[in-house]
Amino acid sequence: MNNLPVLKFGDHKVNVDNVTLQSLELFTTEQNRVHAVNNNHAIDFEIVDQNEQQITVLHNHLLFTVNIQDTLQQRIASMGWDKTEDLELKAIKAPMPGLVLEISVKEGDVVEKGTKLLVLEAMKMENVIAIQAKTTIGKIHVTKGAAVEKGQLLIELLPA
Repeated sequence: MNNLPVLKFGDHKVNVDNVTLQSLELFTTEQNRVHAVNNNHAIDFEIVDQNEQQITVLHNHLLFTVNIQDTLQQRIASMGWDKTEDLELKAIKAPMPGLVLEISVKEGDVVEKGTKLLVLEAMKMENVIAIQAKTTIGKIHVTKGAAVEKGQLLIELLPA
């Protein structure tokens, strides 16, 4: 699997392939200033900030944030898995058989991503079940001390 990046300027995506990478010429003109040439097209810009996943550049008095994605990140984004905040969760089901040790929420609670919902004991291990997106707790179908089977409905969720 190759790891060719995608450059994303706001809503505009530019796929960078081997041909583009080989034909791209970059020249540092001053500290943080770059002159780029690709197929006889030139552009000058200043690198304002950078890390492994983003570069912020200044061009013609406009700031652009360039997001860099490798092949795996592109696949994850194409499947919509990069936007858990946009997912509409409807229910929490038991991921394994076990015993409910603790319920940390109540019906009507508005919870944020990462909030602990309950603790499920399975094979002598305590497993924290947390929410993966902002939502509202609907009906709670289990009680503390209840034994549950894999796939059993634990909590119904309402839209946040």
